[in-house]
Amino acid sequence: MTIPQRALRMLLAEDAPDHQKLVAYILRGRGHTVDIAGDGQQTLCMAQQARYDVILMDVEMPGMDGLETTKAIRAWENGNRRVPIIALTAQAMTGDRKRCLAAGMDAHLSKPINQHEMISLVETLAGKTAAGH
Repeated sequence: MTIPQRALRMLLAEDAPDHQKLVAYILRGRGHTVDIAGDGQQTLCMAQQARYDVILMDVEMPGMDGLETTKAIRAWENGNRRVPIIALTAQAMTGDRKRCLAAGMDAHLSKPINQHEMISLVETLAGKTAAGH
């Protein structure tokens, strides 16, 4: 796998500690910075306070789920800089993917995570956003 063009700052929205550790380990191994939020409300607050290159969003979290959180982030952005949001979910049916995209997510990754697919998607989406701004 090629070396990333630049280190990215990412927000991982995930309530399961094992998934937090695994995803952060993989991405930090590529030289990226990963902040972790354990629920939707914390994710929304962190997304409003810092500039992230990508948000990885678990769909099923307690309280405010990933779909609600994504809609809230998109409303807060209000047409300004749009951070790419990637769904992380065990739900891999076509309808689930469509629900994620309809909520404002840019892409969908199924659990268990394929690390090469995740790295490629994260770095590609972040690169497109950086090129567009």
